[in-house]
Amino acid sequence: ELSAILEESGIENKFVNGDRYTDERIISEVVSIAKRKGVELKDAIEAQGGKAAFLGISQRVIRSQDKNDSRYGSNNGDPVGVNLHPVYDAIEQGIIPIVTPIGVSQDNPSKLHNLNSARIGALLTRAIDPVKYLMVTSSGGVLDKSNNVISEIVLRRDLQELVRTEVISEGMLLNAEEAARSLYERGPLGDDRSAQIVGPGNLLHELYTHKGKGTFIRTGYEIEKKPISEVPEQTIRKIVVDAFGENLKDGYYQKRCRDNAHALIEVNGKGLAVVIDDEYMDILAVRNGYRRTGLGTDLIDAALKSQNSNSPSLYWKTQTDRDAVDFYNGFETGRQFFTHTSGKQMIAFWIGLELLNAHEKVEQMRQMPLNF
Repeated sequence: ELSAILEESGIENKFVNGDRYTDERIISEVVSIAKRKGVELKDAIEAQGGKAAFLGISQRVIRSQDKNDSRYGSNNGDPVGVNLHPVYDAIEQGIIPIVTPIGVSQDNPSKLHNLNSARIGALLTRAIDPVKYLMVTSSGGVLDKSNNVISEIVLRRDLQELVRTEVISEGMLLNAEEAARSLYERGPLGDDRSAQIVGPGNLLHELYTHKGKGTFIRTGYEIEKKPISEVPEQTIRKIVVDAFGENLKDGYYQKRCRDNAHALIEVNGKGLAVVIDDEYMDILAVRNGYRRTGLGTDLIDAALKSQNSNSPSLYWKTQTDRDAVDFYNGFETGRQFFTHTSGKQMIAFWIGLELLNAHEKVEQMRQMPLNF
């Protein structure tokens, strides 16, 4: 809308690194549109039975400063701080706060700055620390070169390559970078949070499902590989009890503490995998509070990558009544039900195994002692 208004007025639309060039003429139009859109959004929410409040410039929610770069114009700035009192006051009254992406200069309160909305969102999430941060865009997510939505970006794994190959650039890159900053700047807590870029039509789907239909962005967990003999027994037992609500059988640690076993453990002790002979995953445990954050996925990925093979493989088993079955169903290249020698009903899962080899592994697992 702003671009169209400026064109009608004979004002050129210019962008620098994804930010709009903004001078005194343009900022007046920005303020007018922001106010109108804020009121429209408020009215739309209330028309559906909700309560909303438009926190305009007078509330001074966002503090900003000049970019000091003439390429961006005199009234394009950077956010430097946030006043959360009006936001929390609204939330405590059951009211949805609507914040305008316009900053009040910390050096000159009469001066306003046009700010990138992604930066404002990232600034607010760092201050409030929500579990999910949703960025609503017309694109519906981060798009690849074929204009398809990228379903997931694990920052430690994917972002550098996506930028290098120019799959994402300019405004889309700015959104991804701000989402990354909103997660990284929350320290270890950021690993358990997510940012999701979504289209307006899928907003509810994003709120009430894990990955939704847009682009799910997370940092990815830091996983260390250690010989199991270097991981204290109490560390393993603590994670396992928290994950499963029951302890390992007596003697488990002593039997597994051999040269052919290693642990892949999240650096803050949020979860671990125990792998034997590089291929058999004997335990995958994610502590309560960290499920559905991607940690289980990262542990499996780490187990595969630790093999340093072009064709890694992994196999494991679980009881049919375990909650993890649904999670494993999203990973395996094959599975097979079987009855353990104890009489318990089990499922074998595997990744990267030929079918004949997989059946041999299932027979081995049928004879293995149970961990619990």
